[in-house]
Amino acid sequence: MLKGRLGLDTSRVPHVDRHGLVWLERGELNVIDGCLHFASGKYVDQIPPVFEKRILSLRAFDDTGMMVDAALAQPGEADGVIRRLFDNQAVDHIDAHNATRGCFSARIERSTATA
Repeated sequence: MLKGRLGLDTSRVPHVDRHGLVWLERGELNVIDGCLHFASGKYVDQIPPVFEKRILSLRAFDDTGMMVDAALAQPGEADGVIRRLFDNQAVDHIDAHNATRGCFSARIERSTATA
């Protein structure tokens, strides 16, 4: 299986094995001297540029994994829709999917930064 061949089972690369498919966190995955190196792409209190031109399906979940709300964000609306969903204190995180094909794009978590 791909997972064993790449050494993901013993690596520190953040991943999830779903039905035999390996899903990596957003970021850069490089092989240096035969070892996997991962650098996570983090956006804090800002929208990744790729979200600006896409229609997104935003699915809000509580801390038990139950969906508590959902919304569509048209191009340029993601920031406002995400903030509105997080106005609900029951929302723990939001999963963003490309609306047309349904592909997972990102997990959005509440910022732990203080003002």
